[in-house]
Amino acid sequence: MKLLDFPVRNWQFTVIVFAMLAALGVSSWLAIPRGEDPPLKLPTFIVIAVYPGASPADLERLVVRDVEKRLDALDNVKKIESKIQDGVATTQVEFNVGEDPDDRYEEVLREMNGLRPELPADLARFTVEKFTTLDVAIATRRTGRRAVGRARAAGGRGARSRSALAARPPAEPRAPGDQR
Repeated sequence: MKLLDFPVRNWQFTVIVFAMLAALGVSSWLAIPRGEDPPLKLPTFIVIAVYPGASPADLERLVVRDVEKRLDALDNVKKIESKIQDGVATTQVEFNVGEDPDDRYEEVLREMNGLRPELPADLARFTVEKFTTLDVAIATRRTGRRAVGRARAAGGRGARSRSALAARPPAEPRAPGDQR
């Protein structure tokens, strides 16, 4: 029991050591970096094709089928998902977890660059983008019918967009009691 004799006889030293350990723990806890959406490197990529004036059927026939065929030929593909709208097609390819995202990105980019000459020449945009958790909308603003109606009733032309509000010149500073 000689191990416990020293801390019992010198209880002030024991209290100081525990206080220092608690302070070290609190400072370590506060120093841990935190984020709402921490950056993650995922082996997921998005192929975007913009073909102005093309219908979804044309985009599927001229672009998406070839893109999906090339992506499906790659190794360790978990899922391929395409969404087509008028003039825009997005194809998301997801690889198995554990794959190196940088190596897979180079592989997808190489395949899409090889496919580019076979696609229509008037394709406005054909890009491969990395999926990241950093592309999260921080805040969105919606304007409903009520807000537009209230703005019109107040004499305005309707609700302004964020860019219109940002384009307004700053208000002039006023002195206290100045009523212009």
